[in-house]
Amino acid sequence: MSGEYLAFVNADDLERLQQQVRGAMSDSGANSIFLLDISGVVLACAGEPPLHPTQMGAMAAGIYAAMRQITSTTGTQTFSVCMPADSLFLEFLRVNQRLFLLGISSEADTAIETLRNLAPFAETALTSALERAEKAATNPDEADTAPASLQQIATQLTSADFIESKLNELFRQS
Repeated sequence: MSGEYLAFVNADDLERLQQQVRGAMSDSGANSIFLLDISGVVLACAGEPPLHPTQMGAMAAGIYAAMRQITSTTGTQTFSVCMPADSLFLEFLRVNQRLFLLGISSEADTAIETLRNLAPFAETALTSALERAEKAATNPDEADTAPASLQQIATQLTSADFIESKLNELFRQS
């Protein structure tokens, strides 16, 4: 296994994280703030993003992966991407090897300080969940690392009917 996995996080932890992101959002002047897994899974978001959060997560993960390749030799933890046609600035901050924060604003450097303040909280809130997920990913044969409910979820997520229903939902015309 490559070490890539999806972490399932306790609902209470996610709610606390969501509240923290909402609070940070209101203090930042940004249009929206996201906490994302590098796979593009949105763990928390607040504000008015220019796209649906799921679409923003997928787009942000691609941009983040590409820019991390470019910036990995410099050791930088932050970078911004300007989209002049839409007058948008995407400000990225690496939280750890699995998580990053994204601030979206109409002015440069609006959200970066807020993201820096939010990063330690996000990392602390999710560390234990990520450690459990990593243990489950590296020890799939141990019954105690993946509860039955996670096994059921994994089965559901890989079923053709579930995938088809989600694709239909995603591409449904409004």
